[in-house]
Amino acid sequence: LVFGANTDVGKTLITTGLIESTIVHSQTSATPLTSIYIKPLAAGESSDEDFLSQTLNTPVMKSASSDGSPHLICRTLYHWKLPLSPHLGSRI
Repeated sequence: LVFGANTDVGKTLITTGLIESTIVHSQTSATPLTSIYIKPLAAGESSDEDFLSQTLNTPVMKSASSDGSPHLICRTLYHWKLPLSPHLGSRI
């Protein structure tokens, strides 16, 4: 669990590093691991799914697969397109 209460404190960057470590370990492991990234709230046009996929050079899946390779599953539970704080975005 990675938690930060403000914008731009490095939550996504730290989480990306943790996921990258899991993917690297999984590639040399007999049992591939699936990393699951869940972001409870997001506002604005950009998505963490795009950032993670580009940074890690790993396709982002919507659900688990059984092909035996490591996977990254990303979910944003609530996403507002307007770049507002979530408490204001939820009112629109």
